[in-house]
Formats: sequence, structure tokens, C-alpha cells
Amino acid sequence: MRVGDDVANPGPADFKEMPARRGGGGLAVDHQHLQTRERLGTAVGEIRIEARTVLARPELSLSELMQLQAGDIIPVSLSKHVPLIVAGRRIALGTVGEHDGRAALKIDKMEQRRIGS
Repeated sequence: MRVGDDVANPGPADFKEMPARRGGGGLAVDHQHLQTRERLGTAVGEIRIEARTVLARPELSLSELMQLQAGDIIPVSLSKHVPLIVAGRRIALGTVGEHDGRAALKIDKMEQRRIGS
């Protein structure tokens, strides 16, 4: 269907309406539709998103901030658990450590997921 087409006009000649199946009372779903949904699910699962964690949140006065220079040291306190944040929401708490020679975050607790929030 093209933009501006009337709803009564189904569009291209190769359009085939899916026949309704009898019995079962459910929605008619053909094999090709299921394959498309599976491929879409696989593709969506491959999308990369940015996750971040906050190790410390030091507070500085504005005058301290303005005087910072390369080599200055800002003391910080590390928490036992740090948040894992995705899209601005905390999704888990974890412990910072090392895995295979790299810094890593071990997930200790997943946050409760709420629909629509």
C-alpha cells in the first residue's frame, strides 16, 4: 500500500491475503510469519546498547573544580556494590573485580522489572 492509497485498495498485485484457518479459535499464523518473527527476534537480540557503571561520585566545590590540573588527585570512596545503568535506569547491582586480566562487573542482584516504568 502506498501513502495516499485508499484503505479499500490493497496495493500491489503480489499482495496475498492470508486465509483464515478453521478451528482452534486463535489467530491464523502461517509458517513464513513465524520465520519472520524468529529472524526479527534474532536481529533485535544482536543490537548493541551502551551500559555503564558508576564507581564513585566525588563532590567538588566550584572553586576546586576550576583549579583542577593534570596530576591532581581526587580522593574517592568505592562502594561494595555499584549500579549497572542502561538507558538511564539502574538494571542491576554488581561487584567490581577482575576477569581474564580485565576489570569486570559481577552481577549480584537484578533490579525488579516493572512494565511501563
